[in-house]
Amino acid sequence: MIDNSNLQNLIDSIISEESYYFTSKTNHVKQIAKRNKYILLIIIILMIVIATLDGFRRSNSLKLILIAGVFKVFIILFVYLTTNKYSLLPNGILKNLKNQYKKNVISKAIYHIDSELHFEQKCNTNEFFFQKSGFFNSYISDKYEDDYISGKRESISFHIIDVHIQEFLRFIFNGLFIIVKFENDWENECMIIEKKDKRKKNQAELRGYKLVNENELRLCYSKTDKYDQTLFLQFSVLMSDFNKNHNACIGISTVNQYLFIGIDFANDDLFELKFNDKTEISEKIKYDITLIHNVLKFVNASIDFGLVNNKRMA
Repeated sequence: MIDNSNLQNLIDSIISEESYYFTSKTNHVKQIAKRNKYILLIIIILMIVIATLDGFRRSNSLKLILIAGVFKVFIILFVYLTTNKYSLLPNGILKNLKNQYKKNVISKAIYHIDSELHFEQKCNTNEFFFQKSGFFNSYISDKYEDDYISGKRESISFHIIDVHIQEFLRFIFNGLFIIVKFENDWENECMIIEKKDKRKKNQAELRGYKLVNENELRLCYSKTDKYDQTLFLQFSVLMSDFNKNHNACIGISTVNQYLFIGIDFANDDLFELKFNDKTEISEKIKYDITLIHNVLKFVNASIDFGLVNNKRMA
């Protein structure tokens, strides 16, 4: 892992190399979108003319002609207004731009942060892990994953997945789901959640967890009447700092050999380029690289805590 000064140098280097490329590309995208708006206007005018001619052919009634024309215009406007302003662009332009962003920025940043890390844009994690974590119930209706970081620390493997989860057509999680596998089972199963998260509290109670309150966090544990105070305090400090820095909601769960971390960023679009000017693109690059660096620090620290506190580790 690189230190903060080297991280800033990395950010400055990538911004200077890549911001002009993506600015020119996004400007190209905006020009095409503007051109397509004029094309849409021409199509609407043509449809009005066609509707008018069609109505005139069928009837000499001016009222019917106007009704037919207005009806067709409303259909076109409805289709347009229910899509985003770039919907008329070829899908390949948008997809290529996002792929280039991940290739030129995200993968480069991950490699320089830690050359042992492996990054993939597509993955498909077994749903077993999502259910086992205890963060979600059994009614996950849809799950989409589009980024995957894997690595090792002290022979302990971990996986970081950018995932979006729906429950009955409603997004319940947009963020990073992290899986850390240790060599042996934890002595206690535990889950750390925020007090205000009543849904996760109810899920924990249904699974038979006992509850301990501490400040704005709630520790749910099972199997024994004792829990590791050091583990809780270390995790709670980490979570509080990360929550403040990134406005995120974090949950931690230990089950059998696994430590699960869920970092929910609500509606933030992670590792995706937006169509903005040079300044905003630079800010996006800075945000994503800093986020990756801090998440990896959080994961590494969590592994260190696990190695110390898991009493059954070999």
